[in-house]
Amino acid sequence: MAGDVEGLVKNADYIVTGKFERSSEAWEMRKEPYYKEGDLYNFKVDTNLLGDLTEIIKVGIPHFQRLTTSIEGKEYSADIIEPHYVKPETDKQYVLFLSKYNDNYVPSVSPFIIEIDDQDAAILKYNSDNAPKTFKISGTESIEFSGDDNDYSEIDEITGMNKSTLIEAIKNQIQQK
Repeated sequence: MAGDVEGLVKNADYIVTGKFERSSEAWEMRKEPYYKEGDLYNFKVDTNLLGDLTEIIKVGIPHFQRLTTSIEGKEYSADIIEPHYVKPETDKQYVLFLSKYNDNYVPSVSPFIIEIDDQDAAILKYNSDNAPKTFKISGTESIEFSGDDNDYSEIDEITGMNKSTLIEAIKNQIQQK
């Protein structure tokens, strides 16, 4: 988990700027010990800040994990949205902090996406929908599934930075890596 440039750069193998082109497919990331699914997007790389990636890469964004439990022989499950899940927009500029997994690139840290808005301001993107999912199993008993309950807004030192200041800070941290 990182909310500052130093932490994002420290954990990244690749840092790129560019735009998402489209969602290419759902991606089954794992089956055991729990099911986890993500979305694969084509990303057009404009600039390689760290690493040397091709012009178009596939970026896998973890979407949800399915938590399951068994109580008195009955199975209950809930899909919990991942903290790094952000549905990217194709008309926005992004900075991504990535690692390689097989032929895809995935988050190197959570959060891992910085959006650059129309005024060149940076916005650290993360999922803030961490509401637990509760199921009633009998009259007075219920079970609750919950995922990451971290409040990323408390560690966010990036939102509001100017794009040029952000890029310069990333380059400085890369030199120190």
